[in-house]
Amino acid sequence: VTQHWLSGTNRYLCRQSGVLKLPWREVPLQGVMRLDGAQQEARLVAMDGMGVKLFDLTVTPDSSTVNYLLPLLEEHPQLPEVVASSVRHIFLSPRPTAADHLQTRCAGQPYRLISSQQSGTVFTFAGDPIRLQSVHVDRAGENWQVDYFNYTHEESLWVPMMVVLDDENYRLTLWMEEVRQL
Repeated sequence: VTQHWLSGTNRYLCRQSGVLKLPWREVPLQGVMRLDGAQQEARLVAMDGMGVKLFDLTVTPDSSTVNYLLPLLEEHPQLPEVVASSVRHIFLSPRPTAADHLQTRCAGQPYRLISSQQSGTVFTFAGDPIRLQSVHVDRAGENWQVDYFNYTHEESLWVPMMVVLDDENYRLTLWMEEVRQL
């Protein structure tokens, strides 16, 4: 848990691309995100393939602020909240802690941590070195899973280069093109 790349108070600058699949359309995205572990905050600026700024969001575990939204996107007022929710699930909350309950590990199986603070939350760790593989949340009003793939060693830490969030109403696939510690 302490070696998880999002644990602690580190700050990162992440350049990423992705596809957000919504019921009404697929939205390709490119973006830059500043992730601040100490403040538990992410600031994301997203652009389309031509470099047009689509939106600018500030996200915390409990809230989000739209700093800018392209006027054309105002006809889809749920888009900023979907993106904020995705950022929250992937990067901010929930996070595994040392107080979580470790399920018995069978030979060849990953480690499963059952959250002691948020019921219905399971973290799965595997690999060598051990890395976060997934977060699954299944509780009243929420059912989603984040999978972390293709870890690479960046600036002395292991970072997933692909992240997939499956929610009941949408799917977000992110490719982490660059991660720098600030």
